[in-house]
Amino acid sequence: MIKIIKAKLKNGESYKSRYNTLHIKELKDKTITYFITNPYRITYIPNIRRRTYEDFINKVIKGSNFKYTDNTTFLYDLIITPVKKEREKLNLKKKVLLKLQKEKEKEQKMLEKEQEKEKQKEKKKLIKKINKDNSNNSTNNITNINKDIVIEDYSDKAIAIFGKTYLIKDELKNIGAKYNPRLNRNGSKEPGWIISKRKKQEVENIINNN
Repeated sequence: MIKIIKAKLKNGESYKSRYNTLHIKELKDKTITYFITNPYRITYIPNIRRRTYEDFINKVIKGSNFKYTDNTTFLYDLIITPVKKEREKLNLKKKVLLKLQKEKEKEQKMLEKEQEKEKQKEKKKLIKKINKDNSNNSTNNITNINKDIVIEDYSDKAIAIFGKTYLIKDELKNIGAKYNPRLNRNGSKEPGWIISKRKKQEVENIINNN
């Protein structure tokens, strides 16, 4: 807008209407200094005013009939029309940029959604693998010597013997096994024997020989 006004108006020039004359005193970067005279009012003393360019257009140019130096073109048509077109271009540009921004945000959200889906898939795969490994480990940690007696890993250093161990209790005692009526097993308490993992082969031999 300022560029348009500066391109059309000049310092020291005058622009006449039917009754008044607009005198441009000074064009600055942000303000314009002017005064208006009326040749039909001899006693009229003009006030020199300084306004912003926006204020100058709204208060002086709009609704006036000041003509350009060619005395045929109105300043309104010369300044306001190009300003309107420039603003329309700016508004159109803003709308285009806003639309592009919204499309970009939409694409970003879709991308984040897809990434989240992939993360959930990977998470499910990992959980499935862990469950499978745990299941395998659980199976591997249980030894069925016969249908009545089971050997299970009880801790990192010990195994537990569950089942009908009455017939081999003395042999289990002889190799160092300890009887416990309340061993933890699958969330409940069960009677059984506890012994070092290093004695597992001896336990299996005792069970197999009975």
